[in-house]
Amino acid sequence: MITCRERSIGQDCIIEEDVNIVCDTLILGDEVIIGASTDIYLNGRLEIGSLSTIGPNTIMRGNNVSIGSEFYSSGNFGSLVVGGGGWNNPQANLVIGDRCVMHNNHINLNRPVTIGNHVGLSPNVDLITHGYWQSVLKGFPFKEGPIIIKDNVIVGWRSLVLANVTIGKSAVIAAGAVVTGDVEAYQVVGGVPAKVLSVIKPDTLTKDEKEEIAAQLIEEYIESLSFRNITNVKIVLDYPIVRVDDAIFDLEKEQCQIKQHTAISDDFRDFVRRKGIWFYGRRFQFIKKER
Repeated sequence: MITCRERSIGQDCIIEEDVNIVCDTLILGDEVIIGASTDIYLNGRLEIGSLSTIGPNTIMRGNNVSIGSEFYSSGNFGSLVVGGGGWNNPQANLVIGDRCVMHNNHINLNRPVTIGNHVGLSPNVDLITHGYWQSVLKGFPFKEGPIIIKDNVIVGWRSLVLANVTIGKSAVIAAGAVVTGDVEAYQVVGGVPAKVLSVIKPDTLTKDEKEEIAAQLIEEYIESLSFRNITNVKIVLDYPIVRVDDAIFDLEKEQCQIKQHTAISDDFRDFVRRKGIWFYGRRFQFIKKER
């Protein structure tokens, strides 16, 4: 059931069974999927961009929630929960950019949470915007504040990000970290509390090194096809271009030219995605091992 004052729903959206959405304004782009038994209650606006998938059993509470295009939350590890304690206030606002991936995460919205483009929250990651228990009038600690995660960040499995933290562009948060202070761009941090482990220096590989890595990727992909008994696939590497049957992939620009998407072209997209090379634009088809 959808209850709202204003709504705009794009083409080919899928809203599955037992979905309940209550908000003031609802805006869905094209081809949005909202999974079964999702429960959303917002005081203000809910906006979800095109080609986004909200996994089943998602819970959202807050003021305003804005989610960009090609967002994906999986129900494989459990449900995404947005809200928690203190959600019913005007600062309980969540902004998520384009092409983000989440799982069974808990995003506490006592204060604003802003997440950039192409950000991954691994399973069991929590973002907590406030912490308290004993009385502040007796001198006990109390902390609340926003969380900002900038573009191209990965937050590793079972990590915790606390209030008043900004994580810079392309930072890496190691699994199990507890982030209590700001993280600069390109830093790798880990531990409890999180400390700097290293600093990434991007774009320092030579052309020969890139060609060698690409050749290894293609060899591994061909092995995966063989393992699944998939034959008659033509693959040609002329770095940075990879041709997979009639599809053309530019590994450097992360752009592709595909006349007709097939299970094989999507299978290759999914394979290189697991190496951090992303080709966006549509949902994947999947192929199973042939017997």
